[in-house]
Amino acid sequence: MDNNVHIATEVSGSTGVVRLDGRIDAGVEESLLTAYRELVQRGTTRLLLHFASKCSINSAGIAVMITMVSQSRKNNIPVGVFGLSDHYRKIFEMIGLSDYLEILADEDAVKRFTG
Repeated sequence: MDNNVHIATEVSGSTGVVRLDGRIDAGVEESLLTAYRELVQRGTTRLLLHFASKCSINSAGIAVMITMVSQSRKNNIPVGVFGLSDHYRKIFEMIGLSDYLEILADEDAVKRFTG
């Protein structure tokens, strides 16, 4: 795993949670997709990506996000994103990624998403 990022997973009910902290780039692709596959194998029916406040994402990291969201759509697993900065929220919206996942604005939205 890349030394500049920390990826932690947990299951809360039927929701798989991926906590991300650090720089999301091409170096995290294998670790992030492995974490995703492990959550799917554990039977999660929803995926929550929880970004730490200091998370950064470059274009290669966005490509990794697109890959994960694409796999989730194939598996019929809704994806929610929490903790995005305004900057990254705008980027997700500009590139259309927000059409395929739900950007959750606050803890109440997270609770509604995770059911």
